[in-house]
Amino acid sequence: MCSTIENGTLSEKPNEFNLSMLACLISITSLPTRIYHKQVVKDYIVNLVQICKQRLLSAPDRALRDLRREHIEAIIKATDFLSIRINTK
Repeated sequence: MCSTIENGTLSEKPNEFNLSMLACLISITSLPTRIYHKQVVKDYIVNLVQICKQRLLSAPDRALRDLRREHIEAIIKATDFLSIRINTK
């Protein structure tokens, strides 16, 4: 999943990678945050949070304007949940 988020080319087509898909992927990943083993957090979650932040910050203005507010909030909320887990370990 990290490679999809990191290397996926942003597209406006419905079935290709876009920021809405990023919001869904990171939200699903953050749901079981409290039960992740510390090794999973260390190996994957730290990298995933950095990749998501980078993708959101480097997204073109048009992609951000087209993104619904709920999706932006979902990305922020999910990265916050994952960051809390990183900080506790």
